[in-house]
Amino acid sequence: MAGQTPSFPDDSIQSLVGDWWIEGTGTPNLCRGSLLWAFVPLVDQEPRALTPEGRVEATDHDRARFRIEPLRAGQQRTGPKLPVAGLPGVPGEVYAVYRAKRRPALVLGGESTEPVDPSLTRGMSKYQTAQTVLVAPYYGITGGTKRGGFNPEFVDRVRRAEYPEYVWDRLPIGGSTDESLLMLK
Repeated sequence: MAGQTPSFPDDSIQSLVGDWWIEGTGTPNLCRGSLLWAFVPLVDQEPRALTPEGRVEATDHDRARFRIEPLRAGQQRTGPKLPVAGLPGVPGEVYAVYRAKRRPALVLGGESTEPVDPSLTRGMSKYQTAQTVLVAPYYGITGGTKRGGFNPEFVDRVRRAEYPEYVWDRLPIGGSTDESLLMLK
């Protein structure tokens, strides 16, 4: 992300501490404070599951039938009559489906500096020690024809740090000084 460093109003945290993000250096190493772009899930009121129903034809492994249905924690799920190679049925797991949007995000926790010793991971699934990065998304404050935006009074109160789960900010995105809210929840 490139752009000039924005100025901050006197009633914001940044006027005291300055900006807290680190613009990308072009290296794949992410550290706390890195500002990046990420696809952030849009959490709907009703979570959904992608449920394989089986292959279109018994010998065709490239195509399958699916249904999208509400995801309920207490609901028993059964696998398809013909297994789908691309989405194996693992007991106790589901394929969750959600919308996502590309947004600026702040890295809260970067990759581990010490990889796990491979001798300690024998027999474990790769996801158990895979490198992950914890990020918090930014949301634009102003509304428009395609988005609702935030109430100006709410934004003023966030800028004055009344709500610790939101942080008001101005990002150096392409020289823009549009205001954004960092969501820490």
